[in-house]
Amino acid sequence: MIEPYPNHPGVLISIDDVHIEASPADREAMHWFYGTLAELRMPTGEQQESADAVDGAKAEDSPATLRFRSEQHDLLVSLVNDPKIDSNPCRVIIAVTSLDRIGATLDERKTPYERSHGLYHTEEYISVLDPAGNRVRFQRAWPATF
Repeated sequence: MIEPYPNHPGVLISIDDVHIEASPADREAMHWFYGTLAELRMPTGEQQESADAVDGAKAEDSPATLRFRSEQHDLLVSLVNDPKIDSNPCRVIIAVTSLDRIGATLDERKTPYERSHGLYHTEEYISVLDPAGNRVRFQRAWPATF
């Protein structure tokens, strides 16, 4: 079972780091979406600066990158002038402790989203576009029961 961090309850569901793109104009909105709404951890100064050099490239040769941490994997948002956005497939899945909190916050900000249920009674999620237009799914993280 997925157990969120106590101070950062959002958990990225992935088998490796996830890379998406956004416009530099979306920088603050992306910080809010993934850092505040999704509650992913944001690395501190030196860790964030190292995110600017992705895959061993020098920072000055790479686009600015926002890094959000979750357990062993990171969500990296490359800030580029012409981002490649595909809103149809789900690009990011994040487990959270409260879908009600996510829904209420999106309602307050008048952000459209879809709330759905899966095949099992415990399977529910919210599908929403992040500020850059990438499709994100929030799903309920159930505590371990064993």
